[in-house]
Amino acid sequence: MINSTVIIKTKRLILREVKKSDLNDLFNDMNNIKISSFMLGIPFPFKKSDANQWINHCIKSSKKVPREEYVFAITVRNEDKLIGEVILNENDFDNKSVELAFWLSESQWNKGIVTEAVESVMDFAFNKLKINRLEMAAFVENVGSNAIAKKLGFKYEGRKREASIPESTKKVHDDNLYSMLRREYRK
Repeated sequence: MINSTVIIKTKRLILREVKKSDLNDLFNDMNNIKISSFMLGIPFPFKKSDANQWINHCIKSSKKVPREEYVFAITVRNEDKLIGEVILNENDFDNKSVELAFWLSESQWNKGIVTEAVESVMDFAFNKLKINRLEMAAFVENVGSNAIAKKLGFKYEGRKREASIPESTKKVHDDNLYSMLRREYRK
């Protein structure tokens, strides 16, 4: 893992470390049921103290050596406003297997932003971190996330039944499981 601050720039976006000034944007987005209903581990209602706790976790995690996760704040170029996150969680260091997750502000949906952000993080994961496997899960009902996985070339691995219960809805969801291997990347 790379242990320094990482900034990724794309045509429209800057992906940077999460910072204290992201608190209000994070607070507002996590209280949007259309976002939180597809996320795990998010208290609902989401309090400012929850936002502060997450930001502190991200800052602390970014200073850990070796790093075990990267939380990239998605921002639009020339606007330093948090509009989403892409997260890499290392879940099997020995096999270089990393979990990928993301969320995006509702006002930014259907603009190709998550696709652009995730593509850039995939490049970072495979080419800089030299990981072997990226994996992700999406609730079966999450049409957008499932479409992104397919569009980016992730392979469908199967369905994990009744695997997820978001705090915001308490509804039980099946997860679609996807992965991409280093040798499959950019083929």
